[in-house]
Amino acid sequence: MPPDAGRDFVSLAGWIGVGAACGLATGILAGESCKILQPVGNAYVMLLESVVYPYLISSLLHGLGRLSPQMALRLLKKSWPFYLAAWAGTLGIIYLLSQAFPAAPPPIVVDASAMARSGPDFLRLILPGNIFRDLANNYVPAVVMLSVLFGVAIQGIAGKDRVLDILALVRTACVKIWNWVVMLAPVAVFAMFAYTAGTTELAKAGGLAVYVALFLIVCGLLAFFAIPAVLSALIPVRYRDVILDLRNALTLALVTTLSVVALPYIQQAAEKLAKANGIDDDAHGEIIETCLAVNYPLGQLGNFFVFFFILFVAFYTRTPLSAGEQVALPFMTLFSCFGSPTSTVNAVDFLGSWLQLPGRPTDLYVETMMITRYGQVALSVMGFAFLTFLMTFNYYGKIKIRLGKLAAYAGVLVACVAGLGWGGTPCWSRC
Repeated sequence: MPPDAGRDFVSLAGWIGVGAACGLATGILAGESCKILQPVGNAYVMLLESVVYPYLISSLLHGLGRLSPQMALRLLKKSWPFYLAAWAGTLGIIYLLSQAFPAAPPPIVVDASAMARSGPDFLRLILPGNIFRDLANNYVPAVVMLSVLFGVAIQGIAGKDRVLDILALVRTACVKIWNWVVMLAPVAVFAMFAYTAGTTELAKAGGLAVYVALFLIVCGLLAFFAIPAVLSALIPVRYRDVILDLRNALTLALVTTLSVVALPYIQQAAEKLAKANGIDDDAHGEIIETCLAVNYPLGQLGNFFVFFFILFVAFYTRTPLSAGEQVALPFMTLFSCFGSPTSTVNAVDFLGSWLQLPGRPTDLYVETMMITRYGQVALSVMGFAFLTFLMTFNYYGKIKIRLGKLAAYAGVLVACVAGLGWGGTPCWSRC
């Protein structure tokens, strides 16, 4: 990254703030006339989505395909408990927070067709039958499943290095395109905020503010308290040292709002921590690099807050979810949200279509993402750092569980989130 890149992105963040303020003012003054700006926001969303699948597919194929079958099997054995704990813990905390939503009231206007709404066949959503159909219908879980299968298949093929180099090149190009698109954010946020401010009722605006506040607070709680605390209870590292070792990764990621720029700093922190605990054989660098490559698409815990957004939209649009949909939603969110923070735009589009949520949830998500992205990126960076540290230490048999500390930290976290949910209930009830 060039020396002036940080200042450029700081300047960009300032311009985004200016665009948001001007958009709100324009929407309040011009009202319904701001509908003419909606195509500008739509175009920005389309540009963000344009390289999601190339990025997602190339990342999974490269991250999994670079492993040898033996290393992949051993890493799987050493890592699956941490994946399950990280995924289930994050989604569980989000579900606990969402209990603040009152039960969805019946729609003001009863639409017989809406009462009988049904999504596409569940197996088609998660199993790759026809990749072209899956891509056309935006079936993210099926695309992820097929990418994982191909990634595992590539592991045992000779001469795969040239293919992996091409996949790495595609992934890098996708990030570069996103960098270009992000430069258009000030104009896009102006148009989207103006449209929303001009066409949204005041009560709904209050609900959006509560949603954004809870999103950022809980992301910060997980990123800066829960993850460092759990690490200190599982490996020989102090809470303070986790934050200090990852401060450069977090700072640059938050300035740029791109989690990918944190990767080299996390690798340095993991190698420093490994050497400090006697892990210094010839293979440890490759183990850390491989873990990080796989964890980047699979360990972005901030992406799973799409679950919270979908529940918020269902509450706000008075769309009651069936028992089956409520059970399936966390799993569908999990499979849909592998990738980068920007790829969650496609996840929202997919989940909104699957649940047949009214309105344009994707546009609302992109608009609020201008703010919530900071919490999302911070948690994602801490998420794949968390998994990389634990997988490396477990690979070398260095995990030591301190149950007392772990239980105490978990209790504090659950109490804080439950308190936020309980405190937010009156706010939702008035919305």
